[in-house]
Amino acid sequence: MLFRSNYRITILGSMLAKGTASKRIKFTSNKATPSPGDWTTIYLEGNGNPSTFNYCDFEYGGHPLAGTTQIIYFDRAGSNITFNHCTISNSVGYGVSVYYQSYPTFNYCQISNNNSYGIYDWAGMKLRHCTITRSEEHTSELQSH
Repeated sequence: MLFRSNYRITILGSMLAKGTASKRIKFTSNKATPSPGDWTTIYLEGNGNPSTFNYCDFEYGGHPLAGTTQIIYFDRAGSNITFNHCTISNSVGYGVSVYYQSYPTFNYCQISNNNSYGIYDWAGMKLRHCTITRSEEHTSELQSH
């Protein structure tokens, strides 16, 4: 999926992105020479419905539209969201932001080369066998309220 500037996906229901190891699904910029912030975010909001992302690559997002500066943003999204074997990279800000009543699970994911924290967690996400590297300011910040 190629994004133009200032565009995002808002998920109010369920989403199933079912790639494989040999056929990954890519969410990225539509520019010939992409750079961080070329598109906005994948926004998962207040539904509690299940969503699954398998073998997906999310890159060059995080454009600061409406205060968001990350590639994947959770807000009251519940706990039925899983990312398996995904990469999240080259955000203009955070790789992932998790807020209020959002408890996603990330399994075997790589989060790297973001311009701020790899993960900013205010709710309580689960990370299993993930690698977080080479973020500009910090590797990750995990907070829980």
